[in-house]
Amino acid sequence: MPDQKDVWTVQQATMVVKEYPASGMLANYVRSYMLVSSKEESMNIVLPDTSPMMVFLYKGKFRYAMRSHFIDMPAVALAGLRSCVKEVKLASDTGVFVVKFKELAFSSFFREPLHFFFETRVSGEDLPFGKRISGIEGRLLEAGTDEERIDVVERSLESLFQEKHKDRLIEAALHRIRAANGNVRIKELVRSLYVSLDVFEKRFRESVGVSPKKFSTIIKMNYAVKNGLVGQSITDMALNLGYFDDSHFIRDFRYFSGRTPYQYFRSG
Repeated sequence: MPDQKDVWTVQQATMVVKEYPASGMLANYVRSYMLVSSKEESMNIVLPDTSPMMVFLYKGKFRYAMRSHFIDMPAVALAGLRSCVKEVKLASDTGVFVVKFKELAFSSFFREPLHFFFETRVSGEDLPFGKRISGIEGRLLEAGTDEERIDVVERSLESLFQEKHKDRLIEAALHRIRAANGNVRIKELVRSLYVSLDVFEKRFRESVGVSPKKFSTIIKMNYAVKNGLVGQSITDMALNLGYFDDSHFIRDFRYFSGRTPYQYFRSG
């Protein structure tokens, strides 16, 4: 179990978010665990990232929306990558446990290709593993501490685990995309990897959950959000991320965050 100094916590008036690193064997496959609780009804904006998720709703009610259409979250669900901002609503006295998987780790736990979950969530009841983790939300509710809840989830993940070899070509591609902050030309990347574009894109979608272009855009937008406009204009940022004009960058940023760069950075 991680030391308390390893725990990242955000506390607001109505909601507490705690993020714990995974431990043991699962640390190679799980980026982190997030425990979210709300005392009162709350709403938040969640930006896209590159982690597929497994979500356990063990008490209360949790709704989410992309493009303003709200959907109830089931007790257990898998959620794939997405390229647009998501709104989440938590009812009062709600508890949610989120597993954030590392890239290329999904296939070691689930048989379905990751792109099947792009911009959607699928209830655990509708998937083959559902019976193997039946009742987990009840055990999470009964657990008295975060550590006990993490133990419940880790035991379930271990029961689902079946090691799969990572696609080394896609792993190399991910490393290059990240190193360039998403500013890569996919055709040039493919040529450097000595593989055809069709084969590369198929393997990438199956392993990562989105197309190489969409993944690169998510990396670009996260880089822009984290670095802000320190010492540069919108035009400078757009050029640094490989855009040829402001309008294309602004359109992508607004889709990603729900606001234009001017609105986002001014409010921050």
